[in-house]
Amino acid sequence: MFLYSKNPECSKYCLWNPHKSRLDSWFFISMLKRGNRRLKAQHFAVVLKDSEKMIGTIGISGYSKRDSSAEIGYSLSPEYWGQGYGTEALKSIISYSFNTLKLNRIEAKSDTRNIASVKLLEKCGFKREGHMHKGMFMKGEYVDLYLYGLLAEDYNKAVEHG
Repeated sequence: MFLYSKNPECSKYCLWNPHKSRLDSWFFISMLKRGNRRLKAQHFAVVLKDSEKMIGTIGISGYSKRDSSAEIGYSLSPEYWGQGYGTEALKSIISYSFNTLKLNRIEAKSDTRNIASVKLLEKCGFKREGHMHKGMFMKGEYVDLYLYGLLAEDYNKAVEHG
């Protein structure tokens, strides 16, 4: 993780800052694992099949059993942007969310300036549901966010129609 998370481009639109040491990455992974153990989140490493090299993370958080919903988030090494890995990872977590966890709804928030993330979400079937003006304080400033949602029924229709 440290090999890509030290790059400021990787965390430009994330809540976390570039990692300054391997210890930062270790603490970050420990935090993700704690969330997994408490069943409040489920985070996964994105790895290359041939080399098993970790190139990112993807997961769900904000799980609501009552509402059968969760929020997804992801980050990917800039070295692998634009090569389909983000699409493959996002499609996998969508399938997992609806088919394994049986969620009714998944959401995502994206910094409005993060055009690549916006395109990825829309490519994978998410619908833009709102624009949250100054919706989050991140890295010393309030930033605008787009709110995206995807329903199980829409996902299932898309899968049926290929």
